[in-house]
Amino acid sequence: MKLAVSLLAGLVAICAVMAAAAFVSMSMAWSFGIVVAIVGSLATMVLAYKWWRPSLAWAGLLALPAGVLAGMDAAAWAELSRSPHARDVLVAEAPAHADAAAFSFRDGTVRADLWGKSTRAGRSRRDFWAAPVTGEGWTDDQPVTVWAVCDQMFGCKKEWSQPFRAGVRPSAPVSEHFGKAIADAETSRRLATAPDAAMIIWVPSVEQAIAEPLERLWFGVELWTITFVVTLVIWSAVAAWRRRSRPGPASAGG
Repeated sequence: MKLAVSLLAGLVAICAVMAAAAFVSMSMAWSFGIVVAIVGSLATMVLAYKWWRPSLAWAGLLALPAGVLAGMDAAAWAELSRSPHARDVLVAEAPAHADAAAFSFRDGTVRADLWGKSTRAGRSRRDFWAAPVTGEGWTDDQPVTVWAVCDQMFGCKKEWSQPFRAGVRPSAPVSEHFGKAIADAETSRRLATAPDAAMIIWVPSVEQAIAEPLERLWFGVELWTITFVVTLVIWSAVAAWRRRSRPGPASAGG
């Protein structure tokens, strides 16, 4: 009975934390959702350890990374789904939609041959790439109105070669290295960028781009739940075995 109550209490707590993270992400800046996920989970574990069952706290601690990832995906999904979507626009018209977080284009090709690159040095080394998205009739003496960016380990040419016609802005906070990659392309390829040019990630469709963080969100919640339940069950089983194997008063006195 105690195990069932502990499981129920822990699952209710994490669902409340994740719901709060998603709500805050939808109503405020995306980073607040992550803060709520982390602080709420830690506060729940501290309270469980201090006033109720330590097993709840340890189970929550092991499951916390999955909860934080779920909070991050909730924030990314909320940011993208609530933002304006510029539909059926020309690539050249993108600067007129400065408030749009997603674009569906009538034309557009990523010119992977005009790429720029920036490398983040140090132990967490990573490459950042940028290439212009051009419409029909574009020439390299015209300003670039849309930049495709990515930070994949093995480059972005595979995605950029796909005949997609959509893009979404990178989730905040946007790395400064994307801007450096664009500057590298401007310098090395002698390109110019239009005022209010859009920076996007090249995707098959806006709908798919919105669905992906939502799917990862639910996966994070499921992973949190499984980790929490398994940890708590193992902890309770070990605790019960120790109580049974502990010598009683009669055996200790004999």
